Amino acid sequence: MNPKTGDILAMANNPNYNLNTPFTINDPSLASKWSTLSAQDQTAALYNMWRNTAVQNTYEPGSTFKFITAATALNENIVQPNHPGDFYCKGYEIFPGTPKDIQINDWTYPRTHGSESLQDAFANSCDPAFMQLGQMIGAPTLYKYYQAFGLFNTTGSGLYGESNSIFLPLSTVSHNAVDLATMSFGQRFTITPLQLITAVSAIANDGVLMKPNIIKSVKDSSTGSVTTTQPTEVRQVLSKQTADEMMTIAQYEVTNGTGKNAGVPGYSVAGKSGTSEPIANDPNAGYVSSFIALSPVQNTKVAVLVILYAPQGSNIQGGVIVAPVVSQILKEVLPYLDVTSK
Repeated sequence: MNPKTGDILAMANNPNYNLNTPFTINDPSLASKWSTLSAQDQTAALYNMWRNTAVQNTYEPGSTFKFITAATALNENIVQPNHPGDFYCKGYEIFPGTPKDIQINDWTYPRTHGSESLQDAFANSCDPAFMQLGQMIGAPTLYKYYQAFGLFNTTGSGLYGESNSIFLPLSTVSHNAVDLATMSFGQRFTITPLQLITAVSAIANDGVLMKPNIIKSVKDSSTGSVTTTQPTEVRQVLSKQTADEMMTIAQYEVTNGTGKNAGVPGYSVAGKSGTSEPIANDPNAGYVSSFIALSPVQNTKVAVLVILYAPQGSNIQGGVIVAPVVSQILKEVLPYLDVTSK
């Protein structure tokens, strides 16, 4: 996406299917048993194959969502960008529960991060620090910003079948510290990839949220007249100062934190890794690894979100297996967009 205009520059899903032969099954195992399926099951399988995952499927964004939590805290003057000791990570947080207290571990548990600033916590992708930050902000303020970032509504992109997010009611989260804690680092709610990249792009656009746009222009074949789609501003979500501070923090994450593999020689990159656990009560769900990047940091030209569903292997962290993919994309896209290297 171009954060300045909301233009969707590219969108792809894998496995894909051939639009010219949409009834050809792209899954060999499914194709082998196709004749044994009922007509109803065949129809369901086709519609599932045709789904645009980036627009129609929701997922738990994990730590990429820390962009939103951190930006909210900065805009509300709850914390400063790089004030030492605002947080302390002992590797976990404990919350009152029934019949026993609930311990939520950091992804590095039993290792700890110790004393941290917001910038440190973002670079370390420290869940305990963001659980603490969520408590500082409070559910009502978080929900106010979720609304402002457009996360409670479809984006209005015009893309077919666009889905909306699924959040717990504010009244529930306000009275449940565990729900507030997990939400603060991007779990136990679901949004679409399109909603996330649109919201994070606002941070790269001086705090202004843009409406996603898939149509650049329309030409009338009979008259030759061309109608060009103009960028649509939705609202100012953050102050420019907050947006600038957040971009600096996110750049530090790429140069010094879990996002090092997303760096591109000669270019400035801001970003955040993410790894979320399987959705609760869904036995077929797997982990989700992702990375979102913004480049260049000043006068950002492109936002890139890559999501890998159900990754396999011993290390499934987004900063390890997805960030290199984002780096490769940026290496090709930035010169294509005539962005000059430093």
